[in-house]
Amino acid sequence: MESILQNLIEERAISNQLSRLARIVDERNWDKLGDIYSEDVTFQYPGEDERKGLNTLRQALEAYLNNCGPTQHMLSGDLITNIHNNKAESSVYAQAVHQGKGNNAHLFYNAYGAYADQWEKIDSEWKIVNRKFLVFQTQGDIAAMGMNNSHADEVK
Repeated sequence: MESILQNLIEERAISNQLSRLARIVDERNWDKLGDIYSEDVTFQYPGEDERKGLNTLRQALEAYLNNCGPTQHMLSGDLITNIHNNKAESSVYAQAVHQGKGNNAHLFYNAYGAYADQWEKIDSEWKIVNRKFLVFQTQGDIAAMGMNNSHADEVK
């Protein structure tokens, strides 16, 4: 019974970290990324090679999001599995809504997909050590994110 309860506690902690991350990204609170990701995190976004490092991830997120207006990253259906020896895996559906800013404020770009994460418990906190964003479909104009259409083909 104790291991079942402990797994539920760990699942809840990871689920909370996912929710915190969505807020960190939408609020552009880049200094808090280290609360969720490990220093040596590896990550991959559609159409890109895998990259490594918290600073590299921050630069990528800033490049994606600092050129657009408000965003909302909605997460649902989180599945947290393989919790063992301070490691775990999760998959969560994502709907990322992006509104343009300035002259592009009338534009929207939505990405629908899932985040596949590997987690490790580091200093008593669950942190993502590997993240892949899988895009199932997109809708709207990627110019809302300050990008051109050549990048849109890579995202799909």
